[in-house]
Amino acid sequence: ARFMRFIAPSRADAWGRAMIEPDRVVSSKRFRDEAPDSYKTLVSDMLFWGGIKPAAGGTFSMQVAYSILPGSTLVEREAELKGWIREHGLESRVNFTTFDAIASPESGHAWESLSRTLRLDPERAEVGIFILANAYTNSAYVRAKGLRAYGISPFNVNILDAGKIHHANERIILVYFVEGVDRMKRIVREFATSSS
Repeated sequence: ARFMRFIAPSRADAWGRAMIEPDRVVSSKRFRDEAPDSYKTLVSDMLFWGGIKPAAGGTFSMQVAYSILPGSTLVEREAELKGWIREHGLESRVNFTTFDAIASPESGHAWESLSRTLRLDPERAEVGIFILANAYTNSAYVRAKGLRAYGISPFNVNILDAGKIHHANERIILVYFVEGVDRMKRIVREFATSSS
């Protein structure tokens, strides 16, 4: 709920804007029936599957992915999925797994340096939680080892540029790039020179 309220003001779509009131919205039948998966994955563990493809010997194959939230464990979800596969007489092979999701605390020197720098930024950027649904970062491995890791994107990206991320013609406005480099310098300088 906190994450949804945090991102709602920046969303251009109707579901995103509705997240300003997540407690009311996500409990509705309409949300369960009509909301895009990218929002549903923020409130429940979800299983995604690709198309069925023919395989050798007249068999078939299908890729599946489980998206799980903090608080759920990979062991539980993997056991659940393997049980379903066994019940249906199928076979499985694990291609890739990540560690369970663990959040870094919103305190300490790195967190305070980041918060302080962005509070004083001309853009007055907020610092808050962000969830990558159906994705992961290398920081997951670091956090699983008990180390703190915070992700930051210092670049302002408008909604049109954001839609091209990881696609052909991915780019941002030059002014935003230069501002982002300067913003990152301020964050690193604050972290290196402050005593909090």
